[in-house]
Amino acid sequence: IQVGVTPRVFPRGEIRTGRKEGKFPQGLSTFRFTSARTTIEALAKLYGGTPAPWPERPGQWDLVSETSTIAAWLDTATIQTAYEQWGKTGLTVSCNGYADQMGEACKCPTPGAGPCSATGRAMVRLSEQSPHLWAIKTGSMTGVACLLGISRQHVGVVPATMTLLPRSGQTASGHRKWTALEIRPIFNEDLTVPGDGPIGSDPTDHEDSTEDMQ
Repeated sequence: IQVGVTPRVFPRGEIRTGRKEGKFPQGLSTFRFTSARTTIEALAKLYGGTPAPWPERPGQWDLVSETSTIAAWLDTATIQTAYEQWGKTGLTVSCNGYADQMGEACKCPTPGAGPCSATGRAMVRLSEQSPHLWAIKTGSMTGVACLLGISRQHVGVVPATMTLLPRSGQTASGHRKWTALEIRPIFNEDLTVPGDGPIGSDPTDHEDSTEDMQ
């Protein structure tokens, strides 16, 4: 193993909380999944929704599910939270509010507002013993706060429920609606939520065909 080399993790797919409508992203009231065709078709049987090709990524498929709550096993080692600013060339600023990854002062004029927004990332499994990781990214302040809290209070894999919550309120630009992501740890083995299959079961636990990966 090379010192200083971080292994790259390849997720099975991505769990999303919104989709692009026209030029701008819009929040969803139910979870959305993107992955290979056979994986998406398996998830549709569990979470509902209609599988469809994803035009923005040839070879990938898209599923807007029918559930706003799913069970997940969150690996705390994969949690990342930061204030980020994106430009035409990609990510231009990433910091914790005080300093960036190089130890230099944070370049966000006002962390959490203006051009810099709070962002959280993590990897989760959809069943306790599944080997497959799913990537999730959130710009919800509620979601970021949940990830930050879990990372400070727990170590290892944490069983949790992820729920999309409708929100509305008055902002500087007027009244608006949005979707908040809540991630809540659970420790009751008897607790079940939509999509929580038997221990060790995973509807996507299969090999994707070559056709699906093209």
